[in-house]
Amino acid sequence: MSLWSLIHYFDTSAVLNTQLIQRNEELEKLYEKLKIQQSKLLHGEAEYKSTVQGESYTYVLVCIPIRVRSEKLITSNIGQLGG
Repeated sequence: MSLWSLIHYFDTSAVLNTQLIQRNEELEKLYEKLKIQQSKLLHGEAEYKSTVQGESYTYVLVCIPIRVRSEKLITSNIGQLGG
């Protein structure tokens, strides 16, 4: 092996090592972004579930008694019409 081929080998090796380090740093940044997005998705899912459960609870507290009252009114009005 000549001196020039050794120099070329080490230069190529240094370039490849630099590129590898840069790719690893890029991957670290991407994984960090993925972790943040996953965390946001899980938080959003929990918020959505609590909102949906809260809305269904509100429906039970508000809408059902209104429906029952309106059915009683309809029934009593029908009874008044017949009597």
